[in-house]
Amino acid sequence: HMGDELGLGNDRSYRKDPVKAADSRWMNRPAMAWERARRRHDLRTVEGRIFGGLSRLIRIRQATSLLHGFGLFQPLWTHNDHVLGYARKRPEGTLVVFANFDDTPQSIDARMPFWAGLQGTVRDLLRDGAIPSMDAGRLFLAPLGVMWLVGDEEVRKRPTRRR
Repeated sequence: HMGDELGLGNDRSYRKDPVKAADSRWMNRPAMAWERARRRHDLRTVEGRIFGGLSRLIRIRQATSLLHGFGLFQPLWTHNDHVLGYARKRPEGTLVVFANFDDTPQSIDARMPFWAGLQGTVRDLLRDGAIPSMDAGRLFLAPLGVMWLVGDEEVRKRPTRRR
């Protein structure tokens, strides 16, 4: 999916090439837009905001082992058709993810992170460890918002790599 880091769109021109026409993977392989690539370090540009946001997600992901592929995946029923929820459980702790797929604010039962196994104060790794917005027993998600929640007992460390 080359170009996602810059916000490049799909390239449907592959259909005109008989060698590529039957393979839709080419839609996600547009010609490199080098001028847009140069703008990726300027946070005032769309490319810069997308590239910066993805780079930040990568750094947060690298700083926690809770998203490592070897962990129990537990889907969570949020009772809100707009909100996807799941937990990643590993020996060192649990990470709970909620994603709002609607362009309006949504809420879920504030007990859901605890039902999924979090303990203590719940913090959002995507918000520098901030406590998520809760009121009247509801946990609130921004439009198209995502939360990576951990509790007090989680160990935040970079996964060890075998050599």
